[in-house]
Amino acid sequence: METESSKMSKSLFTLLLGGKVTVTLPSGVKGKITIPPLSQVGDRQRVKDIDLELVLAEIEELDDNQIRAIESLRDIGL
Repeated sequence: METESSKMSKSLFTLLLGGKVTVTLPSGVKGKITIPPLSQVGDRQRVKDIDLELVLAEIEELDDNQIRAIESLRDIGL
C-alpha cells in the first residue's frame, strides 16, 4: 500500500509547546493528533496511511504588542 503525504501548517508556539490539534486529511476527514513539545519544522507524523510533515504557518502581520512580546522572548534567549 502506498503512503500519501501532506503538509501540516502550525504556529511557532504549537511547535514549541506542543498540544492537541485538529487536522484535515487530504480525503477531507478530520481528526486530532498530538504535537509533541519542541517539534521541529520538517518533523513527520503518521496518521493511518498519511505521512504528515510539520511546516511553520506563515505570519502575515504583527501588531506592536506582538512585536514587543517576540522581542522580549528573543532578549531572554528564546
